[in-house]
Amino acid sequence: MIPKERIQQFLDPYDSSQTECDGMTRICHTLLTNHGIEHHPMIGVLFLHNQGIEPHFWIDLPSGERIDYRANTNSQ
Repeated sequence: MIPKERIQQFLDPYDSSQTECDGMTRICHTLLTNHGIEHHPMIGVLFLHNQGIEPHFWIDLPSGERIDYRANTNSQ
Protein backbone atom coordinates (compact mmCIF):
# COMPACT_ATOMS: atom_id res chain seq x y z
CA MET A 1 0.00 0.00 0.00
CA ILE A 2 1.25 3.46 -0.90
CA PRO A 3 1.68 5.82 2.09
CA LYS A 4 -0.88 8.62 2.34
CA GLU A 5 1.90 11.19 2.10
CA ARG A 6 2.80 9.86 -1.36
CA ILE A 7 -0.84 10.00 -2.48
CA GLN A 8 -1.13 13.56 -1.20
CA GLN A 9 2.06 14.48 -3.05
CA PHE A 10 0.50 13.86 -6.45
CA LEU A 11 -3.09 14.88 -5.61
CA ASP A 12 -2.55 18.11 -3.63
CA PRO A 13 -1.41 20.19 -6.65
CA TYR A 14 -4.89 19.71 -8.15
CA ASP A 15 -6.67 20.96 -5.04
CA SER A 16 -6.41 24.53 -6.34
CA SER A 17 -8.29 23.65 -9.54
CA GLN A 18 -11.61 25.39 -10.11
CA THR A 19 -13.54 22.12 -9.93
CA GLU A 20 -16.42 21.03 -7.76
CA CYS A 21 -16.55 17.62 -6.09
CA ASP A 22 -17.40 15.73 -9.28
CA GLY A 23 -14.52 17.22 -11.25
CA MET A 24 -12.01 16.81 -8.43
CA THR A 25 -13.10 13.20 -7.94
CA ARG A 26 -12.55 12.55 -11.66
CA ILE A 27 -9.06 14.07 -11.43
CA CYS A 28 -8.22 11.98 -8.36
CA HIS A 29 -9.65 8.83 -10.00
CA THR A 30 -7.52 9.35 -13.10
CA LEU A 31 -4.34 9.94 -11.10
CA LEU A 32 -4.94 7.02 -8.74
CA THR A 33 -5.68 4.75 -11.70
CA ASN A 34 -2.53 5.88 -13.49
CA HIS A 35 -0.49 5.08 -10.36
CA GLY A 36 -2.13 1.66 -9.96
CA ILE A 37 -3.75 2.53 -6.61
CA GLU A 38 -6.93 0.66 -5.77
CA HIS A 39 -9.81 2.99 -4.92
CA HIS A 40 -13.57 3.35 -5.12
CA PRO A 41 -15.24 6.51 -6.50
CA MET A 42 -18.37 7.19 -4.46
CA ILE A 43 -21.55 9.26 -4.79
CA GLY A 44 -23.92 10.23 -2.01
CA VAL A 45 -24.94 13.05 0.28
CA LEU A 46 -22.66 15.35 2.27
CA PHE A 47 -24.16 16.80 5.44
CA LEU A 48 -22.73 20.13 6.60
CA HIS A 49 -24.38 22.30 9.23
CA ASN A 50 -27.50 20.09 9.16
CA GLN A 51 -27.90 20.64 5.42
CA GLY A 52 -27.61 17.85 2.86
CA ILE A 53 -25.63 18.54 -0.29
CA GLU A 54 -26.58 16.12 -3.05
CA PRO A 55 -25.07 14.72 -5.12
CA HIS A 56 -21.62 14.69 -3.58
CA PHE A 57 -18.62 12.74 -4.93
CA TRP A 58 -15.51 11.42 -3.16
CA ILE A 59 -13.11 8.47 -3.19
CA ASP A 60 -12.75 5.71 -0.62
CA LEU A 61 -9.57 3.68 -0.30
CA PRO A 62 -9.59 -0.01 0.69
CA SER A 63 -7.85 0.97 3.95
CA GLY A 64 -11.01 2.84 4.98
CA GLU A 65 -9.45 6.25 4.40
CA ARG A 66 -11.32 8.84 2.34
CA ILE A 67 -10.21 11.37 -0.25
CA ASP A 68 -12.58 14.32 -0.32
CA TYR A 69 -10.94 17.63 -1.13
CA ARG A 70 -14.16 19.57 -1.68
CA ALA A 71 -15.66 18.76 1.72
CA ASN A 72 -12.36 19.73 3.35
CA THR A 73 -12.42 16.42 5.19
CA ASN A 74 -9.44 14.98 3.39
CA SER A 75 -8.33 11.95 5.40
CA GLN A 76 -6.18 10.05 2.98
